[in-house]
Order: sequence, then structure tokens, then C-alpha cells
Amino acid sequence: MAKQAQTLDFEAKQVRKGRPRHTPGKGAPVRADGRRAMLVYLDEDVILQIKAAALVQKVNAYEIIEEAARAWLHQRTMPKDNRF
Repeated sequence: MAKQAQTLDFEAKQVRKGRPRHTPGKGAPVRADGRRAMLVYLDEDVILQIKAAALVQKVNAYEIIEEAARAWLHQRTMPKDNRF
């Protein structure tokens, strides 16, 4: 059984080798378009509605989330440099 666990661990490491790496302490890897990852938790029904809207509108789900976040931020009083 220990041999099998070692094999699975080795295979998992091999799979991870192809993924983009990031420097520890520097956050998530940066995409070519400059976007970075951010983990958020949403209700399942909200996720399903966003995905459905993305399919209908033929856009990526992150574009819908980004637009909604920008609209929310715009409604708030922003400092002159547009940062909190």
C-alpha cells in the first residue's frame, strides 16, 4: 500500500510540473492579459446564473464578474487615485 501511495504522489508531482509556477510570497501567477486569480465563494445558484449568462452573451464568466465588481466600486466614493 505504501508503494501505491508513493506512486500516486510521484504522478501528482509530474502533473503539476506543467502548470505555471509562481514565486512564493508573490501571489498568483499573472496571465498574459495582466489579470490575476482571486478566490471567492458564491452561492451555487449565483454561479449557475453567471455561467448561463456567459454562455448566452458569448463572454467569459470572469468578464461578467469583473463588470459587476467595477460597477459596485464605481457606486462607492472613490479617492482621487481610484484606490482604496
